[in-house]
Formats: sequence, structure tokens, C-alpha cells
Amino acid sequence: MGSIGHLDHLTVFLARPNGMKGNMFRGKNAIQYDRPRIGFHAKSADAQLQLVKEMGMVSAYVNSQKVWDKFCSTYEAIYDLLGDFDQYQSGLGNTIPPF
Repeated sequence: MGSIGHLDHLTVFLARPNGMKGNMFRGKNAIQYDRPRIGFHAKSADAQLQLVKEMGMVSAYVNSQKVWDKFCSTYEAIYDLLGDFDQYQSGLGNTIPPF
């Protein structure tokens, strides 16, 4: 598993921090502030502190150049493989829209 000592390994987040990361990338609020009963202000002080710690972990993770390099390499490799698959399908005469 990935860690600060092994940034070249896959890092798996728990569901809540992973959701925060996804919301950050989509330009949304990472923490729901104003939702009744489940928003940030409705949580206990301990729960609020935990959310802030998780956000710090996500921020540190996405700001690592090594992580970004690995992410970009993986994305480009998948994109290239999908292009190869597209060419293969076209060669078979299938009319699947290109990726």
C-alpha cells in the first residue's frame, strides 16, 4: 500500500477521504457545510476535527509531484490502450464510437 515512505505504491483511501478528493477535482465543496443534521456544523467537535485531518491528508496526497507523475502516467497508458482497442475494433468492422 502507498504511504509517505512509498509514494510509488498504490494508495487506497477510505470512502470519505476519497469522496473529498473527488469533490476537490470536480470543483465542489469537499465538506458539506450547511446540510441539516449531517453538515459540518451539525457534527461534534471530534467529528469536525477528523474531517479537517482527512482534508489535510487529501491535500498532502494530491500535492505530491510523485503522485501526480504516477497518476498522469497511468492515465496516459489507459488512454493509449483504449486507442489501441479502438483500432482493433475498427479492424473487425465493428462500428463502436471512438473513445
